[in-house]
Amino acid sequence: MEDLNGDIGHSPVISVTRRPGEVTIWPNPVSRILNWNEPTGQARTLRILDMAGKEVLQVAVGTASDPSLDLSNLAAGSYTLLLLDSEDRPLSQARFIR
Repeated sequence: MEDLNGDIGHSPVISVTRRPGEVTIWPNPVSRILNWNEPTGQARTLRILDMAGKEVLQVAVGTASDPSLDLSNLAAGSYTLLLLDSEDRPLSQARFIR
């Protein structure tokens, strides 16, 4: 970070933690292919919502060992990825930029 007087410094990172079962997505921002990892194996549906909460994509989640989506057709903006179980209950979510 750069201060107003031009000094450059870094803030120490205390810790970064993830909750068990939390989805991991990469890269973020995404230009074309979005990858994810959901460690519980319970996800059955993936939904992508725009910032207004409108669903722009829904796909069934299989048992692929390397799950990914081509998002090149999405407009630039911020989105939320939701993973749902077999009864459409939310398991995890993550925000990303396209």
